[in-house]
Amino acid sequence: MKIKNQKSKTELPFMEAKEKKRAKSSSPIKIIFFLLIFSLVLPGFSFGQAPLPQSITPPENLEEAKKMGEKALEATQKELPGILEKIWKEEVLPVWQKMYDWFNELRIHFTFEFEVNVLPKIKSWFNELKIHFTSEFKKEIEPKVKEEIEKRKPVVEEEFQKEKKELKEDVKTELPKVGKSLWERFQELIK
Repeated sequence: MKIKNQKSKTELPFMEAKEKKRAKSSSPIKIIFFLLIFSLVLPGFSFGQAPLPQSITPPENLEEAKKMGEKALEATQKELPGILEKIWKEEVLPVWQKMYDWFNELRIHFTFEFEVNVLPKIKSWFNELKIHFTSEFKKEIEPKVKEEIEKRKPVVEEEFQKEKKELKEDVKTELPKVGKSLWERFQELIK
């Protein structure tokens, strides 16, 4: 007793080859058939479109050209501001607004990141440097500076006294000259 789906050993290789041929040959036929129907039906869709506007004919004389130009100018003067306003509001402004919003979000994000993550680190670094240099200054530099100041104190006082004497002498010699010249100038102005 044979089952319907079961095949005999002799029929099996022959049947497989036949089915493979049928599968190979049927797929190009189906594609060609589909393309043929599609190419026949596709031009019919063009009849569903709106009719084309009347073609523009060139003017026959100068007066017709002048009238056509005036009509075009009037239409342009009436419609152009509205068209430009529509383009500005619907196309240009939204693009610039999106760019502004994007940059603003980016700025806010980086400002927040800077304030939260970077700024505290920078402050801590500066505080560490300040502490380090302050302690170094007090340990090493301050005693040396005080010692040097004490060494130079007599020399500085001596130089200060010399400068003081020189200035007093200059004042004594130069002040009468300045006073005379001012008095002489005053007398010249009066005369």
